[in-house]
Amino acid sequence: MLRVWLASGQQLAAVPVEKVQNVLSLKQHLQGICGLPRFRQRLLGDGISLADDVELESPMDLQLVLLHFSCASLEQADELQSAAKHNFVSKVEEVLYRPQDPDLRGIAGESALYIASERGHLEVVRLLLEAGASKDVICGRWTRLTPLGVASREGHREVVMLLLAGGSGGVDRERRDRGDREASPLYLASLRGHADVVRLLLQAGADKDEAFVFTYFQCDPDQLVCSEVTSTQTPLGVASREGHTEIAHLLLAAGADRNTGAGRHDETPLYLASEQGHIEIVRLLVMAGAAKDKCSGPWGKTPIRIACSRGHVEIVRLLLRAGANIDDCSLEDVFTSDKEEDIRRLLIDAKKATVSSGKNVATNF
Repeated sequence: MLRVWLASGQQLAAVPVEKVQNVLSLKQHLQGICGLPRFRQRLLGDGISLADDVELESPMDLQLVLLHFSCASLEQADELQSAAKHNFVSKVEEVLYRPQDPDLRGIAGESALYIASERGHLEVVRLLLEAGASKDVICGRWTRLTPLGVASREGHREVVMLLLAGGSGGVDRERRDRGDREASPLYLASLRGHADVVRLLLQAGADKDEAFVFTYFQCDPDQLVCSEVTSTQTPLGVASREGHTEIAHLLLAAGADRNTGAGRHDETPLYLASEQGHIEIVRLLVMAGAAKDKCSGPWGKTPIRIACSRGHVEIVRLLLRAGANIDDCSLEDVFTSDKEEDIRRLLIDAKKATVSSGKNVATNF
């Protein structure tokens, strides 16, 4: 039996020899008892500090010393940031063993965990989490993001998995700390097209309809006046706009609202996909029951009207087959030269079919 004693003379633990291999594994076991990571533990045998790789093969008495964080200078804090940035795993471990607070920030104002998460340095992230680094701290030069947020933005799937597993807060805690006017990890992953990360976040319970609220200034050069404009965008909206088909499918399968408007002009996902020419996303949204005739955008157009004006022939055809209302469509909507004749023919044929049947014609896809 390995008997571990505190400096006060109190026995902290009695661990069977066969349960641990060396000093390192014993420290990791003791973390669940004393609450401090291995970096802040020192195990003494006969008054001598034992290295982590010392094997524990026979019963003995050990003394455990628990350490406070050392006083670190700004230069020492920067040393940890630099090691995290350049993926110097052994250097990170060396600094943590001083022991140095893993959340200390250097001159740049970013935590080591944020830096490692942004760059996808998995082993450094693992060490910092083991040392007790806060995964919910807000950092970033231009955007206020957590380590989970920045890892999601950059598409580092394994880091995202580690951060989600690294504490009970998860995405719900992340949202509370981040605030309502900053981009969520799910929004950022949807924007950048990281489908694997989107899948992980949805499985972890991320709010699939949480909108990113942002403010910008719009200037009128004639009036020499700038006005503040507030806009929003949902994960499904941004995935539809950017053409990320797999992500749109994941969000719809998770039950994302298919009709929530976004942007200054309340553009729906179907409007955005129709405007940008993303036919597979249009197909997904139509099959999911998205409103085909909702007006949105700066000109108050329906999805089929904006598809006409952009010259997206196949999207116009798909929406017509889905039964999109063409009562307010006119040939004046078509002003793209290369596709003009094809779209005009589609609209004329659809209007003839409407007249003969008395209603819009809907067929399968």
